[in-house]
Amino acid sequence: MSAWFIFSALGFYPVNPVSGQYVVGSPFFEKVTLTLHPPAASSPATLTIRAPGVRTKPYIKSLTINGVPVVSPTIAHAQIAHGGEVVFEMSDTVEAWGNTEEVVKEFGVSVGGGEGEASVKPSRRTHGW
Repeated sequence: MSAWFIFSALGFYPVNPVSGQYVVGSPFFEKVTLTLHPPAASSPATLTIRAPGVRTKPYIKSLTINGVPVVSPTIAHAQIAHGGEVVFEMSDTVEAWGNTEEVVKEFGVSVGGGEGEASVKPSRRTHGW
């Protein structure tokens, strides 16, 4: 459980570690720098995660990895394994990023709120500090 918390605090976590996919969530910190050692990277490299304003803006507006926009709330291990920069643009209101019906269905959640279906509503996360 402690590894899950550390990953979640960074803004992504492996739901299924075998798949090499991480699910994105709001990070806890405005900036974190990790040093990646071989074999994760061919030589020591750094992965910097930035989320300016996250203490007051808990919703993700956009995400880039090494300047490339990420359109789905998943990250492939290969995108971060050799270091680089992950940048979260945060918002104080619910945004469309990662909050579309297609994305929700991708994760196997029914939408619509009809009988037998889940009604998907975003909730405001609090940091507790």
